[in-house]
Amino acid sequence: MNIFLPNSFPHEDKISIGFCYLLNLCSDHIGNAFLKKVVELSKASNIDFGVFVKAEFIANTYIDSKAISRPDILIETTTMELYLEIKVDSQPDFDQILRHCKTIPKKSYLILLSKIESQKLSEAFEDSRYLRPTNRSHFKWVDFDSILIESDELNETQKKIVSDFKQTIHTKELKGRSFDNFKGSIYEDESESQHNFLKYYAELMKEANWKASKFVNAYCIRANPVKFGQDILFNPRPDPSPTFIDKCYFYESMCSSVFIYKKTDIQKYRERLADYAENISNKAVFYDYEGDFADCEDEAGKFYLIGWLIMPLDFDLQNSLDEAWTLKTWTNLRSLLIK
Repeated sequence: MNIFLPNSFPHEDKISIGFCYLLNLCSDHIGNAFLKKVVELSKASNIDFGVFVKAEFIANTYIDSKAISRPDILIETTTMELYLEIKVDSQPDFDQILRHCKTIPKKSYLILLSKIESQKLSEAFEDSRYLRPTNRSHFKWVDFDSILIESDELNETQKKIVSDFKQTIHTKELKGRSFDNFKGSIYEDESESQHNFLKYYAELMKEANWKASKFVNAYCIRANPVKFGQDILFNPRPDPSPTFIDKCYFYESMCSSVFIYKKTDIQKYRERLADYAENISNKAVFYDYEGDFADCEDEAGKFYLIGWLIMPLDFDLQNSLDEAWTLKTWTNLRSLLIK
């Protein structure tokens, strides 16, 4: 399907069409990596998935005259066909999945890809052609995070398509990132993944000699470079796509609201944060809050918002954070702030 033709497709269809373009354009790397990830997570090593050939958006037509439903995507390989049902803002519909199972050819397979986690049981699970992770009812976008990388093996056009698709799924909150097998996403407030990731990240900051803690009901870390309630306060929290004045910074980051306590030299800290982002760290961004000071109260007294410090979250393909870089980053920042 030509995505450049005028159309009025719902957003769910546009995501499906864009995903097909991505898989086809980067078939050698992302197309085949997608298939391998399906096999890995569903423990379907007994199925010969072959080599990726093409992906096609098929949601507007029935497969044949006897079909009773319409999956969104068909992936053809050298040995089999894999059908995809894509969900964006809607809940997983397992009655629909059952209809898909009755519709697709006997020697083909089906998966459901959604951002919303569901623990619902379904008769579809009894159909050997319905593939799912061994501990969940369906696949999630976070499962395929490791294949959406702008590697050096891709040309500039391919990298741009990968980049744009990643930014889209961040913007639409399709993507999450689980942490250490906990439920939910680190970007989802009140989730197990977010709570435990923040506790883990606070411990890393402590190793960099910050005073840092994660309170039970908080969605961020409370951190000071020297002493709690003194001079400058950081509230880091994971953000999949921090955006200020329509500019998106990174794809995954720790976005820290930065506050100054009263009777503190505000201009000094603003200059040091700007200097850190511009001259010391080649990955951090400091966005200066130029409006009227937003004041707050806590047990230490009055403090004021002065801006946001944005640092990328660097995860490897095994979903592990780059601890060495994280420690170095917060150590260097602390040294600059307390000098």
